[in-house]
Formats: sequence, C-alpha cells, structure tokens
Amino acid sequence: MSEFDLNAAINAAKAEDVLSFKDTVTAAIEDKLSNNLELKKMELAGNMFKTDEPEAEVDIEIDAEEESEEETSQSQEDDTEIPEEE
Repeated sequence: MSEFDLNAAINAAKAEDVLSFKDTVTAAIEDKLSNNLELKKMELAGNMFKTDEPEAEVDIEIDAEEESEEETSQSQEDDTEIPEEE
C-alpha cells in the first residue's frame, strides 16, 4: 500500500465508511499483486532463455588439397559412365 492508499483506508475506517475502506484496501492489494506478477513473468522469461553452459565454438578448417581431391574424384566418376547403346 502506498502512503496515499494507507491514509485513505485509515480515513475511511475512521469515518466508518465500509465500502470505501474495502475498495481502497482491495485496490492496493490488486496493485501489489499485479506488480509482483509482472516481476515473476519477467523473471520466468529471463530464466527460460538463460543458458548456464557456454556455447560450443566449432572451428571448421578445410584444406585446399582435400577439397581439390574431392573434386577430382567426382570428375573421375563422371568420366567412367558407360554410354547407352541404341
């Protein structure tokens, strides 16, 4: 409850205004609950996407020789095809 809400609730209780007291206290509780609910939502969302493990770094190194050998073997396979007879 903020100071304003607390004073309004006290004044309503002193004046024996039950409805005003109830409304003031209910509004203060709803505000407090909605603020806490929003904080929990933000905390949950933050934990959902949080990872404790560091991301794995993958280094891929391709040697130019290995790459050219693969291209050569593929071209040789293409040359060995037998033409179809008519």
